[in-house]
Amino acid sequence: MSDQRGHGEMTRRVAENLYTMHDTINGLTREAFAERLDRAQAAADGPTSLLPWWLVPFAQADHSLALPLFRSVGENAEAIVEHIMTELELARAAHQDGRADDEIAHLGAALHTIEDGYGGHVWRDQRADHGNPLAEVEAINTYDPTLLVNLPRSLDDWVLTANTHDISADHHERDDDGNVTLKNVDLAAIEAGTAVLNAYLGQRESPHMTEQLAGMVRPLYELSQDARVNWFPTPQWLTEDGQRAAGLGQQPAPTTEACEAPPEQPVTVDSACWGPLACVPEPVNDASAVLDSACWGPLACVPEPVNDVSAVLDSACWGPAACMPEPAVVEPPAPAPICPIDAPPAPF
Repeated sequence: MSDQRGHGEMTRRVAENLYTMHDTINGLTREAFAERLDRAQAAADGPTSLLPWWLVPFAQADHSLALPLFRSVGENAEAIVEHIMTELELARAAHQDGRADDEIAHLGAALHTIEDGYGGHVWRDQRADHGNPLAEVEAINTYDPTLLVNLPRSLDDWVLTANTHDISADHHERDDDGNVTLKNVDLAAIEAGTAVLNAYLGQRESPHMTEQLAGMVRPLYELSQDARVNWFPTPQWLTEDGQRAAGLGQQPAPTTEACEAPPEQPVTVDSACWGPLACVPEPVNDASAVLDSACWGPLACVPEPVNDVSAVLDSACWGPAACMPEPAVVEPPAPAPICPIDAPPAPF
């Protein structure tokens, strides 16, 4: 169902990010942790991942895919969130019991689902092409390999699809040096996975972990106004799939001119939404400091481009966090960052 070449590279980068904030995790070196985490996420692509949705209906959420029968798009999104949360809770239970291998196994399962939530399984608004993990969900696709077929998007453009799962959307090439080439939407997945796992590591001893992490995971599957489940590869689906394939990973990264300077005064955000880790008190470019904040609020507009993929914000201006219960408080008042990608996405 998924391309393990892409999953493996995304997981490796998530592990690298985490080790910029933690000297060790469960006593493991970065390399050992990355290997175990990758092995754990790969296990999610077990035998059930090769079966159609109608044979394994309740395994679809494991891969951020839709169960088209009996579930609305909102119910499918909620099922995906619940699966991620269940895996994080099982990881915490394993940690408390001293079962380190089982803990990483559940973290890998949660990470696999998050990584699947960007790209061919879940269509998001154009902010995902800028690496923004909070890009709204516009459609959740379905998987049925019994309907594996080549369909024409145009006379010279054909797509191999398993129902509405475009196989090529998950495919990753290697460059001349043998390195896996990631797409911009993959950077959004890396950022989401890093923030969620980092928050888990900070919260796994807390009795309030579930509530705190739910406030981070649920906004990752926020639905657009016209969100839908793509059940069949209709002509309209083929057209949109072609347009998305043409632009996937091709959007230029935003420049510093895209945003006004962030406010100079400290910004506070309700910790009940984004966890106990406060937003950084002032704009910074250091990737680890941004990651430590685990907060995608008004400070998302960093003053200079950050080209290192380990940086969560990657110099994008994302605007207020979607789940903030109240506007950020800035003293003295300062204008909110302005960024073109905050505008409504252009329709396909």
